Amino acid sequence: MNWFHDMGIKAKLLSGFVLVAMIAGVIGAVGVTQIKKIDAADTKMYASYAAPMGDLMDMATYYQRMRINMRDMILATTPAETEQYATAMNELVGMRQASAKSYENTIVTDEMKAVFAEYQAADADYVPVMQEIERLAKAGKDVEATVFMHGEKAAAAAKGLQASLDKMAEMKGTGGKALSDENTKLANKATATMLLLMGIGVLLAVVLGVFIATAIATPLKNAVDVLQELNRGHLGTRLKMTRKDEVGVLAQTMDAFADDLQHIVVGTMRKIAVGDLTTEVQVKDPQDEIAPALSLIKSS
Repeated sequence: MNWFHDMGIKAKLLSGFVLVAMIAGVIGAVGVTQIKKIDAADTKMYASYAAPMGDLMDMATYYQRMRINMRDMILATTPAETEQYATAMNELVGMRQASAKSYENTIVTDEMKAVFAEYQAADADYVPVMQEIERLAKAGKDVEATVFMHGEKAAAAAKGLQASLDKMAEMKGTGGKALSDENTKLANKATATMLLLMGIGVLLAVVLGVFIATAIATPLKNAVDVLQELNRGHLGTRLKMTRKDEVGVLAQTMDAFADDLQHIVVGTMRKIAVGDLTTEVQVKDPQDEIAPALSLIKSS
């Protein structure tokens, strides 16, 4: 990790912030991805199960209204009324077929396709029943139309069509519940993933913060300890840091200053104390106050 210690303090702090931001970005990206998955699943549930229930309700409603118009067509007292109910019944047939087509477009499983095929077969059996009742009613054969409507063939066709409608509704409800359960599992999984990533992110952020703080604070504390030693007149302690950041430069400067105090200042004063005036003290620059002071002591 020497490369990290050699980085400047500003670079250390910025790299820490960048890494934390990247961790937050990863967590956010995963969160957005999971949210999109849940949104897609909810859209699928609505489009494939919730919305088609409206079409099924319309198909069932149109079917019941067709039967009412078929009854009223038989009970009509004038040809005009009979034609009015027949026209309404045929319009309902078209509306029911349109709803059936809309419903067919939402089918997503083979099982649903098979059930819808059963409905189409039942509808194909029921249409001739309506046509025959319409023919008898328009011909004024109300008794024959009533007998036929309550006969075995008509009853079987009506029962088959109603059963297929009920089966489709039940399957949509069951499929919707199954997809809802899958969506719940997906949401729970997304929640667990986000919580895990958040935990990892917080842990990494704390570890990174502790690491950077330690990398900066520990050498600074050592520098403070050495300064305190120098303040006590203990000149033998050195930091001996090789790192190249601001703290390293500070430590190397302190070591050099301690060397000068110990060997030049104190050393020269000791020599002067025993009468040795041969030591030459070099002035480092025009602002140097220590070397001229030593030279003045020696000359006096």
